[in-house]
Amino acid sequence: MGKLVITSNNNVVGELKIYSKSNTDMISGKLYTDADASTSLSIHQYGDHIAWDTYLAISDTSGLGATLTIRYYYPNGTIAVTEIQTVPPNGMYQDVPMSDGKNGRPKLGRVEITSNHLVNGEYRLYNLGIGGITSNKLYTSTDKRTSFTVPQYGDHIGWDTYMAISDASGLGATLTIRYYYPNGTLRVKETQTVPPNGVYQDVPMSDGKNGRPTTGKLEITSDNIIFGEMRIYSLSGRGLMSESLFIQPDISNTVIIPYYGNNTNFGTYVNLADVSGFNTPVRVDYHYLNGTLAKTENPVIPANGLLGWVASDGTSGRPIEGNIVISTT
Repeated sequence: MGKLVITSNNNVVGELKIYSKSNTDMISGKLYTDADASTSLSIHQYGDHIAWDTYLAISDTSGLGATLTIRYYYPNGTIAVTEIQTVPPNGMYQDVPMSDGKNGRPKLGRVEITSNHLVNGEYRLYNLGIGGITSNKLYTSTDKRTSFTVPQYGDHIGWDTYMAISDASGLGATLTIRYYYPNGTLRVKETQTVPPNGVYQDVPMSDGKNGRPTTGKLEITSDNIIFGEMRIYSLSGRGLMSESLFIQPDISNTVIIPYYGNNTNFGTYVNLADVSGFNTPVRVDYHYLNGTLAKTENPVIPANGLLGWVASDGTSGRPIEGNIVISTT
């Protein structure tokens, strides 16, 4: 166990996957760049020590070490406790579980971390019952915005979706949440509030209540700065994943999947969402592992809608594993 630093003579993209040796649990995440290092980091919500616990890891990126000030908040925004911790030069600070209530910490709440030097990190949320684990990076100021997108949430048949949004301004926030069908038709608009320094939660957001589609796309706007994530979980087993709510820097006319599954141990589902308000033709290039182009497809994403498919099934001349480059045409 340790920390890894990778440098390259040309631009590269990648991810890491951590998998259990005793069951099917696996987590994945993108490799961290300089943009993910900060002196101010946040966790919008950590586990409750009943169904879930949370592991925290913070790494030094300056080579100087770091002194951390960690503030724990209740979900209603009230501060509970402040701690001081240290990270050794080029090393790591770990806390597991951070959600056990020790030293006056809430078992469920939000965390704000400040540091005297640049650090990066992640948290892992793991189930205490049937199993399942997910991870996400610690949030920086870059992740805190007033406009977000969820490309697709769960269908309430095989999967459901949990969403949490935290106030980042100290003033609270009023949210406007728009639910779209997969074909791009607006179905319902809701107004919700986030308390100052607190958290708004919705679980499951995919149950069809209040006229919401059970699966579709979501757009969120706020009158103050916020940040958040969604978690998609299986209704029949251990499966669990989480992802930050998508923001403007995530929107691009070229996106890359560094590696997709081999259709033996893993399969890969791809979802694209339109954020332009227009029908969007895309070019999807499938490459073999050696970089050779194997197949090109040209689907269209409906205006304000989404397009999803299993990429690793080997149909229509697609390789069962490789990388994918997607660009708008």
